[in-house]
Amino acid sequence: MRKFIIILATYCLGFGSGNAQQVDNHYSNNDSIMIITAQKYLNDRLGAKFVKKSVEINSVDSIQGLITFLIRQHDTKSKRNMIVVFVDGEKIDSLSTPKIKRADIEKYYNGTISTNIFLNKTYAIELAEKIGFQKGIHKWSVKLLRSLDAVTWEITNTQKEQLNKPYFTSGKGLSINAKSGKYRKFNWVACE
Repeated sequence: MRKFIIILATYCLGFGSGNAQQVDNHYSNNDSIMIITAQKYLNDRLGAKFVKKSVEINSVDSIQGLITFLIRQHDTKSKRNMIVVFVDGEKIDSLSTPKIKRADIEKYYNGTISTNIFLNKTYAIELAEKIGFQKGIHKWSVKLLRSLDAVTWEITNTQKEQLNKPYFTSGKGLSINAKSGKYRKFNWVACE
């Protein structure tokens, strides 16, 4: 039944707004609604045919109301190819969402930087490796975070861990502004 509702909502929105892309079944109902809302926003701003040809969904973070899309790469292999859309329920967060335009993507294809197109996860990981960010005792945690004034990639490692009570873990972090590429290092601690 849930799958039927998601498919029906996708079909209805696609019929009403042009060509909404099919939402994968592995997304939750809430995520699917956010995806449809974000796709409609991009279709309205960029044109449905242009979106279908040039943009693909990348990630959904329903807790932050954050959906990312990647611009399909043609001749270029730019690390600045991510579009960010903030969704609040079934509405676009119009204050935080960058006002992406078709001209931004055309600039991208011509090799020009647009402030409405962000640096992707590959860039963040490659920067961390380039500056020698330590691996730690576990695999890095790499997350895209939304704050009041910025979208940042946060990479953290674990340096120390005590699993018996009291639980304690600590490590180092790297915060990378997804728009400018500027970064800062920090230390973190968690205990129970």
